[in-house]
Amino acid sequence: MLVISACTNKQGTKAVVYSENSNALEIKHAQLFSVKQHLGYQLLELTNPWIEGQYMGRYLLVPRDKKAPLDLPQDIQVVKIPVQKVASMSNTNIGFLDILGSTNVICATTIPNSVYHQEVWKRYNNGEVKDLGNDLKPDTERLVACEPEILLKSGYNQSLTQDQQLKATGIPLVYNIEWMEQSVLARAEWVKVLGLLVGKEKEAIKVFDKICNDYNNYIQLAKQVKEKPKTMLGSNYKGTWYIAGNESYTSRLVRQAGGAYNIPGDKSQGSIPVGFENVVEYMADANFWLDAKTQSITELTSQDERYELFNCVKTGNVYNRMNRVNERYANDYYESGVVRPDLILADFIKIIHPELLPEYSLYYHKKLSK
Repeated sequence: MLVISACTNKQGTKAVVYSENSNALEIKHAQLFSVKQHLGYQLLELTNPWIEGQYMGRYLLVPRDKKAPLDLPQDIQVVKIPVQKVASMSNTNIGFLDILGSTNVICATTIPNSVYHQEVWKRYNNGEVKDLGNDLKPDTERLVACEPEILLKSGYNQSLTQDQQLKATGIPLVYNIEWMEQSVLARAEWVKVLGLLVGKEKEAIKVFDKICNDYNNYIQLAKQVKEKPKTMLGSNYKGTWYIAGNESYTSRLVRQAGGAYNIPGDKSQGSIPVGFENVVEYMADANFWLDAKTQSITELTSQDERYELFNCVKTGNVYNRMNRVNERYANDYYESGVVRPDLILADFIKIIHPELLPEYSLYYHKKLSK
C-alpha cells in the first residue's frame, strides 16, 4: 500500500514523502527532487523549475538483481542501481561523489583540465577516465564507447539540440538542477540524489545531516556579534560590475556570517549588472571584499586604478576563492563548494569575525597579497 504524507522542515516548507514503510527518504531543504518508494523500487523525480507541473526527468531506480516492471510510462527511464559507470558533464558531480567516496564510478568527463580532484585527474591520465570534449558540444561517439550507465548533465531552461542528441544514444540522461534551488543547504542536499544512484543512500543522509548541523552551529556562533562589518561582493568585467543581489546565496551567507550586505532597493537572487560608479556609491566604505578575481592588490589596481577608491582595497582586506587552485588553474571551490556550504560559511566568519574561529584556517578563500 502506497502512503502519501507531508512533513514540515525547519523553514516551514513542506516536503512530500512517498513510502510503503517508515524508511522513506527525508528531504529537508531541497524542492526540486522527490523520491517515491514502492514495491522494492524507487522513483526519482526531478521537478522542472521553469515550467510548473512538469518534470526535468523521472527515473525508476531498479536494483541490479531485479527486473524493471513492464508497461512503464514513456517519460520514465530505468536506471539499474547501484550505478557502476557514470559520465559527467559538470564538475559539481565530482564534489558530490567525492564526499560519498565514489569518484571511482566516473568513467568520462567534459573538459578534464578543469578537474581539481587528484584521483580523478590521475585516472584520466591513466586512460581510465575518458575526455568527452567541450560540455557545450560533447563527443557522443566517445560517450557511447565508454559505456556509462548514466550521463549526469546540468539542466537549463531551454530545450537544447544537444540534449536530444545525447538522449538518442540510449544512455539515461540525469539532470543536475541543484543550482536552481533556493538555498545553499538545498543545493547540498542533492548529495542524496547521487547517493541513491551509487547505492550510498545512508552515507548521503549521514553526510548531509553533519553538514546541516555544522552549518547551523556556525550561524548560531555568528549571532553573538554586535558589529556587522560592511562586506563587498562581485567583480568588474569590461566596465560592468556583476554584483550579488540582496537575496543571492552569497549575500545571505555574508549576513549569516555576521557581516552587512545591502544593495538599496534590490531583491534579486542572482547577480545584477551595475556601473562601476554605482558600486563605488554602495561599497566605497566596505570593510571586506570576499570574491576578487586576482591574486594580489597590485594586480587588482593595475587592472583599474579606481579600485583604490574602496576602503577594503586601501586596507588590504581583499580575498579571493583561489585557496584550492592547482597548477592547471582548476579550482576546487567550483567542484566541492556546492556540497560544502558549511566550509564557505566558516571561511566568511573567519574573514569577517576572526575572533570567533581562532583555530580555523581558511579553506576555499585566501587573502590577496600586496
